[in-house]
Amino acid sequence: ENPDTGARGMITPLAAAREQDGFTCRDFLASLVRGEAEAWLQGEACRIHRGKWVVRSLKPWKRA
Repeated sequence: ENPDTGARGMITPLAAAREQDGFTCRDFLASLVRGEAEAWLQGEACRIHRGKWVVRSLKPWKRA
C-alpha cells in the first residue's frame, strides 16, 4: 500500500518455488488497485543475492 499515490495490491504465489539457472524462482499473480481502476498481472520472480527478489517477467493476466 502506498499512501502517497493511493495504490495498493497483493502478490499471490501460483506454484511451488523451483530452481532455475541456480536461483530460486516462483510464478505469481499480482493485483494492482488505484482508485476505481484494478489490474491483474502475472509474472515470474527469482531470489538472487542476499534474499533480494527480482522480477524476470511481468504481463497482463489473461483469464482462461
